Amino acid sequence: MKTSLLPSKATDSTSAHVKRQPKAGHTLSAVDVNEISNRLVERDGLLRMYQKLLIEKEQRLRDFVNTHQSTGRPAAVQALLSWRFVMALRRFRYRLLHPSMK
Repeated sequence: MKTSLLPSKATDSTSAHVKRQPKAGHTLSAVDVNEISNRLVERDGLLRMYQKLLIEKEQRLRDFVNTHQSTGRPAAVQALLSWRFVMALRRFRYRLLHPSMK
């Protein structure tokens, strides 16, 4: 009875472990070749996805650190000031709608 070198897919883990060590002279079956090909395709897809995520994160970080063009302030400071302004407007609106509250 021939057994495959690769485990059956029980989970969607990112790493596959070989069941037993291949020895010199061992020939891969068609099932082994197909399984290895499928795993390589999955690995390549994961690598592309992680690379894309890394590029997106680096771009967001770059945008965050870059200076805001209109104010000359860093984007983080501009975002904080915008947030404070919005919160001040909300407090003002609340006080207008609820004049009995102080």
